[in-house]
Amino acid sequence: MKKSMTAIALSLTMMGAAALPAFAASPARSADTAAEPLLIAQQMEKGSARYRLLADGKDLGVITAQTIPGTDGGQTVMLPLRAIAEKLGFTVEWKDGAAVLDSGSMHTSIVPGEDSFQVTTSIAGMVGMSAPFSLESAPYVDHSVTYVPLSLFVPLLGNDPAAVVLKGDTLSITTGAGTDPGDNAQIPDPFQDYTTLAEAVKAAGIDLSLRSLPAGYPDVSYSTIPGDLIQVVCLNGEDQICIRKGADEQDISGDYNDYAQSRTVDVGGRSVTLKGNDGTVSLAAWVQDGHFCSVMARPGVTEAQMTALVSAVR
Repeated sequence: MKKSMTAIALSLTMMGAAALPAFAASPARSADTAAEPLLIAQQMEKGSARYRLLADGKDLGVITAQTIPGTDGGQTVMLPLRAIAEKLGFTVEWKDGAAVLDSGSMHTSIVPGEDSFQVTTSIAGMVGMSAPFSLESAPYVDHSVTYVPLSLFVPLLGNDPAAVVLKGDTLSITTGAGTDPGDNAQIPDPFQDYTTLAEAVKAAGIDLSLRSLPAGYPDVSYSTIPGDLIQVVCLNGEDQICIRKGADEQDISGDYNDYAQSRTVDVGGRSVTLKGNDGTVSLAAWVQDGHFCSVMARPGVTEAQMTALVSAVR
């Protein structure tokens, strides 16, 4: 099993990590199974291995995995994605060439051939995402079965290495079901805090200026994921406004909730997508000079208030 888990760090500044649902018996294959890739994604030397799977102490039978050469000279264990994920309570759906895993607490997208992963909360009303990370082994498809690195399930299950243990021919996985949500919150925060916006801009290497700060939010903090994004969080008790700007055009909002309303408006010459529910706006997102920008409001605000917030971002 790969031990290098570089850059696996979840941003939990706006979410509480929740326990995953209890594992379930593997359901019937989804109706979208036909969307799974049929061709092998990459050719390499592969071996076969069989492991007895224990999930939260329950014996779920034997699974057949593959092993491939690791970059450190050892072997990387690759698990059959759907066979494992569905036994652990995840749904697996194929959309636009990517497998989307969702436990109801966390989700991620898997693209065969791409060694780049990101984990995001699935809990409505909460926002949190990991920085993109590599596992040094890309997912691949072999005979219509998608294989992923065993180590992927560590961040999906709360980033506790003890949640996934391979010993001999037994693979033991602890989902955390039935525990206090706080027990799964031991996840490093990738953000670095700064006293002023100018300090944060310098550290991030991303230019962000604000014509004004949101009125009525006395507590303001500035932080960055160096080289990836800069954010300003404004708080008034539990109410918050989060302003983010990324290093490129990749979506760094961290908000992947489904909203009933979504429309695009012009704000000072910028094409801005507004999303929300019940007549309020919770997210504004746009691309500005090659940078993805977003404003999130919890709870939602009026469209006039959100466009005013967007207008302040430079």
